[in-house]
Amino acid sequence: MDPNQSRVASILCPVCAYPVAGDIVTCDRCFTLHHEDCARFVGRCATFGCAGLGFTMADPSSVQVVIEEVEIDPHHPTDVATRPDQNLPVPGTLNRGVVRRFVAASQLIVQNPSISLPVFSLLFFFALWPTLTGSAVANILNVWIGLLAQGILVIGFMARARGKESNFHGALALARSRGMSIAGWWLIAGISTAMYTSVGFFMTIMLATVFPPLFVFGIPVIYAGLKRMIAYSLVPVVTAMGPDEEPGNPLMRSLELVDGNLAQAIGGFAVMSGLIAVNILLLSLFEALGGALLVGAASCLVGSAIGLLMGTYWFLFYIEARRAKQRDYLPYAPRGFVAHTPSEPAAIQ
Repeated sequence: MDPNQSRVASILCPVCAYPVAGDIVTCDRCFTLHHEDCARFVGRCATFGCAGLGFTMADPSSVQVVIEEVEIDPHHPTDVATRPDQNLPVPGTLNRGVVRRFVAASQLIVQNPSISLPVFSLLFFFALWPTLTGSAVANILNVWIGLLAQGILVIGFMARARGKESNFHGALALARSRGMSIAGWWLIAGISTAMYTSVGFFMTIMLATVFPPLFVFGIPVIYAGLKRMIAYSLVPVVTAMGPDEEPGNPLMRSLELVDGNLAQAIGGFAVMSGLIAVNILLLSLFEALGGALLVGAASCLVGSAIGLLMGTYWFLFYIEARRAKQRDYLPYAPRGFVAHTPSEPAAIQ
């Protein structure tokens, strides 16, 4: 056969293993083709790790897979991977903006209830406890649970991004094994941020006292502190990935991922801060009304939703930032986890 000759291959239904023809549908989550009657029989997508429940009718005439046979130079084995039509370009900056990422995070939460609902319940319970009791121990535990919840989200969603099945219990077990590391690096990140910003403000005030124009020398230190405060939002995500995936220093890694995308990181941080401010207002109202149970519960619900959205948002930011620096990272992740460029293969869009 001519080494550059193409031939058409059949697409097999994952249920019956016969070529798809006639009335066919595609899974709304992973876009796998099924016979319509096979999809009705199974009741969900038959692709392992997907289990989507929605299907869309497809045009049989447009279904075709073309296989190309090419010769590979043994001295240049990457020739095929670097051909223009096979390349998976990843730009140096993130592919979608802050608003689109928040929308994608919301959709990811809704589409994965087996992960998001238990995490939300966990956050809500441990937020309601200190609100009702005023216990200092409960407040400390609530912080720990928030970090653990973010670890669960990262582990569960990363499994889904790789096409694997995941559940809350499995993600919880793995997150617990990394929990002390997540909490430890989060604490170090907070201390580092506080040191930079406090030293920066102190320098600015002292230098301005000696000679007002000298205050500008304190601004770079303040900037470094504020940059770390924003970048370190990624520390729980990086740490939750585990030492095999992220073997380096989580603080340095977070700064590296934010570098070049600081404006987007600031935008996401600002939106999160605004949402948290809304929740603080609810808490203030709760106290003003003398601890009305309904207002307290509403505040905990809002806070838990914000925590869930925040964890998912920074997880998506991590994936996109890593793909921007590492072109072959998760090249076939499902829609929603990454924003593919128009030049990427249609099969992964």
